Amino acid sequence: MSDQLPIPQPDCPAKCTIKDHVPMAHVADVQRSIEFYALLGFTCHSRFSDDQGVPYYAAVSNHLAELMFARASGPIDPTVQAVLFYMYCDDVSALRDHLLSKGYVDGGLPPSERTPQDCLSISPTGPIVFQVTHPDYMQEGEIRLHDPDGYVILVGQSERRIKQTALAQQVLSVFVMLAGIFALALLSQSKANAQEADEPKLSWEIGSTGSNASFRGISSPNEMPSSVWVCGSNSTVLLSTDGGVSWNDRSPSQGELEFRSIKAFDDQRAVIASAGTPAIVMLTEDGGQTWREVYRHDAKTAFFDAMQFWDSRRGMLVSDPIDGHFLLVETSDGGATWQALPTDRSPPAEAGEACFAASNSAMLLGEGGEIWIGTGGSERGFARVLHRAAGQEKWNAYSTPISSSPSSGIFSLAHWGAPEPQIVAVGGDYRAGQPSSVTSARSCDQGQTWLKSDEQSASFRSAVLGFNSADANLRILVAVGPEGSDYSLDTTSWQSFSSHGFHALCSAGTHVYATGSSGRFARLAPGVKR
Repeated sequence: MSDQLPIPQPDCPAKCTIKDHVPMAHVADVQRSIEFYALLGFTCHSRFSDDQGVPYYAAVSNHLAELMFARASGPIDPTVQAVLFYMYCDDVSALRDHLLSKGYVDGGLPPSERTPQDCLSISPTGPIVFQVTHPDYMQEGEIRLHDPDGYVILVGQSERRIKQTALAQQVLSVFVMLAGIFALALLSQSKANAQEADEPKLSWEIGSTGSNASFRGISSPNEMPSSVWVCGSNSTVLLSTDGGVSWNDRSPSQGELEFRSIKAFDDQRAVIASAGTPAIVMLTEDGGQTWREVYRHDAKTAFFDAMQFWDSRRGMLVSDPIDGHFLLVETSDGGATWQALPTDRSPPAEAGEACFAASNSAMLLGEGGEIWIGTGGSERGFARVLHRAAGQEKWNAYSTPISSSPSSGIFSLAHWGAPEPQIVAVGGDYRAGQPSSVTSARSCDQGQTWLKSDEQSASFRSAVLGFNSADANLRILVAVGPEGSDYSLDTTSWQSFSSHGFHALCSAGTHVYATGSSGRFARLAPGVKR
């Protein structure tokens, strides 16, 4: 029998019509739901956790499919839920076999194919996968699943959906053909315009420090860009007062410590911090002729990862977690004295979570005391950004598309202000030869949500920096890692410009410097391709 009921027509102004929807489900355990839906191909791209580090909200997606989970305030009762999710995949039989191999319970025939008495024997809790059926509306095949909270998921064979949209695709193809003719007419002119537009033409001017140390800290004061300080392995600290042409050894007598964080105020005053035990901070006020220890933390897990300053007096140090919380140490007198923040003002860490002290840039500062910290090390899947808003003491944690493991995570954060304020994160897996599927991501909302770049760097990147070209016509991002250097003009795509690799970056005015292993140092020679 044909359907005789009238089909209501949309009655809503165009400017306020609903364009998309994302189902939200209340679940007992958000992390468990993330892990469950990962078996269906979903990726978690946003997650919020409470003060104990327990997720209370998450958003997952896979192509056009999206879901949100919120932690329920009370027990979940699957028997009274009036919600189901309908999804599509290419091969429902293969999906069923996959889920059974992952430990799903074989539910046999779905309830729609059973007698009422038989339905009573079905457990109301998941995860369960039922047999493939072929209802009239999905003759290609459909399976029913129950997730860990008992939510019903129906998965249809995607060929059906393709057939339902075939006509629309044909109409669209005609439109695309016509649009293509018009686009081809403009292509030659577009290419000509692109050639005339300003493009960066970057290269490194490689220099020598005369040292074999591995340098991971570099700093140059804006008011004195010809003064460059570097620090690294074997307690090595060097100073150049001519932009890296010549160097002077200004190392303190501290054995074989790894100094990976440095802040230079001028050619006389600088602060350095060590990565390892003991975790110490040292200050010089005479160009590195003498150093004095101004802070020490003897905890075995203390490990200073990054040091940044808001101005000439206020600064912050971040260390790997101690007793479940990241250690934050602040100064208000230019590094002369330091004070650790109490635990209740420091962000909690997940199991295994830490920062990477690869480039002194895992921490980023903003106006009014705002802080972002990029992390990794955790086995929970995705690296997080910890955020303290301006004028606040509470910390929030946000998931990113960059993977997290003991050898991967976020290594560097940077501001990007064109055409709108953004934050850029780079990282990956630092192990040589190991692939990193996502090495860069960006946020347009102060780090709350993150999108991976459309075109990624070829391998792990340890530092990122934004700067203006010498003629101020271009705003450029540069990222470096041991295996090469890239640039971006928009945060969405990265282009390689050099096979020279480095660990750390710094800028002073329009000057950009890089340093790395085996005493390597370079100055960026930015030009503009006309």
